[in-house]
Amino acid sequence: MKKELTINLGYLLYGEEFELKQSCNITIDVEEGKIVSIGNSWRGNALEFKWAIAIPSLVNAHIHTADYAFQEAGLNLTLREIVSEPHGLKHRLLSKIGEDKIKEAIRKVLVNLISQGVHLVIDFREGGVKGLKLALEAAKNLPITYIPLGRPVKRPLEAEEFNELRKYGKGVGLSTPIIYTNKELETIQKEFSNHIIATHVAEDPKCHELNDYWMAVNKLRANIIVHGIHLNDHEIKDLSNRNTLLVLCPRSNLWFSSGIPPIHKFIENDIKLALGTDNAGWISANIWRELETTWNIIRLDKPRFDKARALLSMVTLNPIKTLNKLSYIKGNGVLKEGENANITFISINELDLEYSHNKIASIIKRCDREAIRVVMYNGLIAKITRSLLKEPKINSLLHSYVILSG
Repeated sequence: MKKELTINLGYLLYGEEFELKQSCNITIDVEEGKIVSIGNSWRGNALEFKWAIAIPSLVNAHIHTADYAFQEAGLNLTLREIVSEPHGLKHRLLSKIGEDKIKEAIRKVLVNLISQGVHLVIDFREGGVKGLKLALEAAKNLPITYIPLGRPVKRPLEAEEFNELRKYGKGVGLSTPIIYTNKELETIQKEFSNHIIATHVAEDPKCHELNDYWMAVNKLRANIIVHGIHLNDHEIKDLSNRNTLLVLCPRSNLWFSSGIPPIHKFIENDIKLALGTDNAGWISANIWRELETTWNIIRLDKPRFDKARALLSMVTLNPIKTLNKLSYIKGNGVLKEGENANITFISINELDLEYSHNKIASIIKRCDREAIRVVMYNGLIAKITRSLLKEPKINSLLHSYVILSG
C-alpha cells in the first residue's frame, strides 16, 4: 500500500502555465517521491501548510562553484585577466589552493543553493578529472541534484581522459570553443554524444569575432550554450531554429563589464532560456536575484513586459526539459500529477502576498531564502524551519541531510 501524505496549502502554482490555485491540497507518494494528486480544496487529516504557496523547486543552470574559495580576488582585473585559461587569476589560484578548501567552498555553495529552494545545479568544473572528483566528494550526501561538467586539460586530446571525464561527470563544459581546432571540437562532440555538451559563447566580443557561436553549434553541436551577450540578429534567428538551451547570467555580465544580453530579443525569437549565477567567487549564488535582474534588464528595452510566467519558466521547466531529453532527469519541472515532488514552500506572510496583484511577479521580485520555510526533494524535506519540526507527520519526511532555519 502506498505511503501518501496530503498537505493543505494557501496557494499552489499548477502545471506548465503556473496556474494559481487557492485553498488547495497536494498529495504525495512519499516512497516514490511523486505527486499523486492536486485538489481544489482543503482536506481533513492533512499536514497544514495553509501559510504557504507551493512552487516548483528551481534550477541554477550555470555556476562555477570552486571560485567561492577566493571571493572577490582581483577586483581590479578584467574578465579575460581573471578567467582565461591557463594563466588567468582564477586558474592560478585553483592550482595553489588546497583540495580541502576547494571541497569546503563547493559544499558551502551547494548548501546555500538548497536553502534557496534550488533542487538542481549544473556546475562547470575546471581541472579535468581531478576537478570532477573533488566536486563529487564535496557534494556527497547532499540531496541536491548535482550535475558537474568536466573539461579536458590534456593537449593533445586523449581518449583516456575522455573516458574518465564521462565516468565522473555528466558531460563537458568548455570555457570557449575557440581554443580548439574544428577537428578537436568534432572529436569532443563524438566523445560526448548523448551527454551534456556546453560551452560559453559570445561572452567576450573578441571570442565572438572569432566565430565562437558557429563553432559551438556546427562543430561542437552544443546542446547548452552560456551567455550569448554579443550574438547578432542572424545568430539569434539561427539559434531560434535549434533545440539549444541558452543560459543567461546577467549579474555576471554586468559585474565583469561584458555587456548587457539582449534578453528581449531572445524571448521574441522563442529561444529556450535558462538562468545561472556563474562565478561564485564574484557573484553570489542567488538565483532569486538573477531572476529579478533578468526582469529589470528586459524592461530597459520593453517597459511593458509583464510576463512573469516566462521568467519562472527559465528556472524550472525550460532547463528540466533539456535535461529530460538527455535522460539526466525525469519530469518537466512543474507541480502536476505524476511529476517528481520537488517543491518549495514559501511563506505567504513573509512576502505579504495578500497585497499582491500578481503573485508570481511578487515571488520573482521579492522572494529570497528567508521566505522559504520548507524545501522538498522527491518527497523528502531538505530544509525546514525549526518551528515546524514539532509536527508529528514531518518526522518521516526528513531527508538524512536537513538544513534547519528560523
